[in-house]
Amino acid sequence: MVARIIYHVLPSPVGWAVKKGRAARASSTHPTKPKALRAAAKLARNHPTAQVVEHDAGGVIVADRRYERSDYRKAKAKKRTVAKARKTKLKKRRRAARKRLVRRKAAHLGLTRQRRRTAARSASAKKAATRRKR
Repeated sequence: MVARIIYHVLPSPVGWAVKKGRAARASSTHPTKPKALRAAAKLARNHPTAQVVEHDAGGVIVADRRYERSDYRKAKAKKRTVAKARKTKLKKRRRAARKRLVRRKAAHLGLTRQRRRTAARSASAKKAATRRKR
């Protein structure tokens, strides 16, 4: 069984701190309590079993929230979806870059795509005509 990881949202001199377990140093600090709770929840979703313990301004425990495997799976699935979208976006960018490169080369040669096709056709027609004459 996986041990439950506990994050505490505590008051600190700067604002609100998110601490993992009984750590001396805070994982993160935030100006408001809701922002600290969001950060703690985000950290908790990265573990199969985790808990966020909320303290009030005096340091007394007010509430706790548990994050189970279902939350962990959702977070992992979301990460996979984002990674897949990034790959797709990268492929589209590469394809567009290749097309731009072809257009630049054509512009450098002073030819549009249509003129290149026509020139290629006429060149092959000329070769065929010279072969027929022989």
